Amino acid sequence: MKMTRTLLALAITGAALALNACSGSKDLEEPVLAPAVDNRFDVKKIWHVTTGYSDRLYSQLSPVSDGKVIYAPSRIGWISALSMEKGRHVWMLDLSDEEENDDKRFTRLSGGLSYQDGRLAAGTENGWLYFIDAASGKLIWKKYLNGELTVKPAFSQDSSRLFVVDARGRLYALSTLDGTELWSSGDTTGALQLRSHANPVAVGDSYVVVGTPTGRVQVFDQSNGNLVNQITVGVPSGSNALERVSDVSSTPVFIDDVLYAVGYSDGLTQYSLRAGRTVNRLGYHSARDLAFDDNVIVLTDDSSHVHGISRVDNSELWVNTSLTYRNVSAPVIYGNYAVVGDMEGFVYFLNLANGVIECKLKTDSTPIYATPQVVGSTLMVFTANDNLYLFYYDPQNNARFKAEEALAQQRVSEPELLRSKEGVGYQLGGMGQEELLARRAQAQQLVNAMEARQREAERQMNEYRRRKAEYEKQKAEYERRQQEYERARLEEVSGFGIMPGVKSEEGADE
Repeated sequence: MKMTRTLLALAITGAALALNACSGSKDLEEPVLAPAVDNRFDVKKIWHVTTGYSDRLYSQLSPVSDGKVIYAPSRIGWISALSMEKGRHVWMLDLSDEEENDDKRFTRLSGGLSYQDGRLAAGTENGWLYFIDAASGKLIWKKYLNGELTVKPAFSQDSSRLFVVDARGRLYALSTLDGTELWSSGDTTGALQLRSHANPVAVGDSYVVVGTPTGRVQVFDQSNGNLVNQITVGVPSGSNALERVSDVSSTPVFIDDVLYAVGYSDGLTQYSLRAGRTVNRLGYHSARDLAFDDNVIVLTDDSSHVHGISRVDNSELWVNTSLTYRNVSAPVIYGNYAVVGDMEGFVYFLNLANGVIECKLKTDSTPIYATPQVVGSTLMVFTANDNLYLFYYDPQNNARFKAEEALAQQRVSEPELLRSKEGVGYQLGGMGQEELLARRAQAQQLVNAMEARQREAERQMNEYRRRKAEYEKQKAEYERRQQEYERARLEEVSGFGIMPGVKSEEGADE
């Protein structure tokens, strides 16, 4: 029965995921079975705490930490402050007690918490933004923004402004003093778009950067909301609304003055801020955030394949397809591993050198939608059922260093954002015939590699279906034998029409 429930859950989840993906060119796909992994090392579970309950509803809620305390949200409106050392509660705030939530089913916290300078910010799908004192758990102010808030807010560097994006793509700038709206702007659209949205990124105290549902990355002046630059990542195209989905739903990342952004339909774009033009496009389609270290960029695509891409020449170092359609989370770099979670609560450690899964952990069997996070030398994992886990595995003591180094590399000089304003579309920048031919050859190699991965995915799917059919056949045979056994047993213990299960004396004498 346990296996039956698992297969049913996989089938239902696969259908739901495919529908949510908004892809008009793909049939519903079933996830592969969770791969068996012979763990090469042991990961220590420091503690795990239940922070609420969500009834397994979809949400990308994620905690945040100041290095000593972890602040964990719950869909129902609980926000808990937990000590890093033992996971004990420091305080708990129940936002469901607020009067605006009285006529709602629950608070519907979404996106996750943001922390800076002793303050917390959290948005809800009911349209409310809450601003909280991190030391005491007291609510400082709240603001209604008349739109679902599904992503993390962002603080300006001096903590005087808070930037919030709603589900329509509208960007708000609020005063952190009292929640006063300073301005609103953004690239809203009435067209079909993904449920997932990019987190806004504040650059110092001058600019704020957002990915939009119309396939752009936009740069706004923090002081007045004026659009000062925009970079085209994807151009909507196709014969129907589904095919025209081109959202930039992964959070834009700056690495050494190069902007990396992923369009759902147009792939990974690299835009040079110094040159003021797009320098590369790679065919990886995703709505999830990127992770990187000094050597590799890691991303999860819309088929739940995990890719390792060289930062030196953009070549694909490896791809892991063993988690196909398992709704794998965005990755995080933890020491020498890329870590992801999946729809059954498994956590996987992929070797950054070759993409091989070297360790697999079990949590509470509910999906892991939120990206795992590195806090100091520990790994924080948050499940859909509001269970928070803190793990540790750092034999080379480089997890903290890598996380801090990646954060340092994301700093972009503010003038670079305005060096050149892009036009529309992919700019070749006057490249010569030789370079153009080389680019075409590179693109063909990429297409060939993608087709090979697709064939491998189809092979794995056929194997999954074969194993499922074999299981159903074995199950039917078992049920047939069980019925025969019960029938034979009934005939053995029953009398001659007197009473089932009781033998007559006459029959006993014979």
